[in-house]
Amino acid sequence: MQCPVAHPRTSQKFSGRSGGKCPFNQARPTPVGNVGAGRTGDNATSTALRAVSSDSPEAVAALNGCPFGYAASEPVREPSGADTSCPMAHGQQQSHVEISAEQESAPAQCPMGFTAADGPRMTEFHCVICKSLLYDCVQLSCTCKYCRYCVAAYHDCPLCGADITSRTPEPKLQGMVDQYIAAHAGTQNLFDIGKSDSTVQVGEATSDSRSAFLLQLAVRSAAGGNHPAAIDRLQKCKAELQRQVEQQGHTAALCSKLGAVCGSQGVCHRQLQQPQQAKACYEESMQHLRSCNSQHPEVVHPLAVSHNKLGDLAYGQGDLQTALAQYQQGLAVREQALHHPTHPPGPGQYLDVAVSNIKVADACQALGQQEEASRMFSKALQLVQEVHGNNKDSPDIVARCKSLLAFLESRRSQQ
Repeated sequence: MQCPVAHPRTSQKFSGRSGGKCPFNQARPTPVGNVGAGRTGDNATSTALRAVSSDSPEAVAALNGCPFGYAASEPVREPSGADTSCPMAHGQQQSHVEISAEQESAPAQCPMGFTAADGPRMTEFHCVICKSLLYDCVQLSCTCKYCRYCVAAYHDCPLCGADITSRTPEPKLQGMVDQYIAAHAGTQNLFDIGKSDSTVQVGEATSDSRSAFLLQLAVRSAAGGNHPAAIDRLQKCKAELQRQVEQQGHTAALCSKLGAVCGSQGVCHRQLQQPQQAKACYEESMQHLRSCNSQHPEVVHPLAVSHNKLGDLAYGQGDLQTALAQYQQGLAVREQALHHPTHPPGPGQYLDVAVSNIKVADACQALGQQEEASRMFSKALQLVQEVHGNNKDSPDIVARCKSLLAFLESRRSQQ
């Protein structure tokens, strides 16, 4: 099919269809912040978890580190007879090709462009709407292929402009995408390659690299607005983390990751207007976080966030008493962490306490408890002013303080 507006053809493929440069400049996803390149897998995963479960700019970024482990593939464990090799033959070496010493010592390059300076390329495995790997792939009447959820609201094809008269499931292409994920989820990724530990070999599958890879897929799907895909990939990440818990026990690091992943699922369910599923995810998040019995900030923060998210759900449904109770529990968790003997609090933790005070004050005000609301607002204001006065050399803290001060001033003027 020729482009009706004569867009120049390229050799690149979009959505399983040869040719046709994207008229919306979506041939390449926007390069985004590198979450974790050069760090250990443990720290990188925690960073990505914080990004996907918050409203910060990091949450809209997928990762430009290669999540596919661009070294030789080591298949994940699958039932006997299952084909887990990469359908694009990545990581396979042609026996008849002679490789020079320079080529052999050269750093491996990701075949999908995740190591390129301008970010990953789009392939036939990607949806040009969410810019993530296809999920529940459908073929339109014009033969373009997308994620079902991404293209559901369209009447015309976003790529070629043709009228959409049918959406046919594409199990073959989706099967190749799933096979691609299964093959590359079992290989080492950039997080592990950056480790100085000589015992970790390139291409060696590790539990942490699998969970980090699946998290990267979920982050990219969520950033592209495909929340069903993000939920599914977070579920796979959660299953991998639970396997690690069975082997290593309820460590603070694993419990904080599990809690954040469940909380992120709750956020996606809220975006889909599914409050009951969101509530179940937040409650599961708290269960994982409490199981390690730790006051480490990596545990305290997501635990308080889950309480606040449950409070927000109740507030939105008009159950103000439940909302107030959840906000108060979140505040108690954060205040207790300020006095932990081995984890001295930073300015960010004091600001978190101020935010919890504001939430409690807001619920009290909605319940007509004006005196208590004024007291909590004043408490929050005092905390923010103290942090602002003691951390003027920290741009991030100063910006956050100014935002909170402006909000508190607006609330005071409304009283």
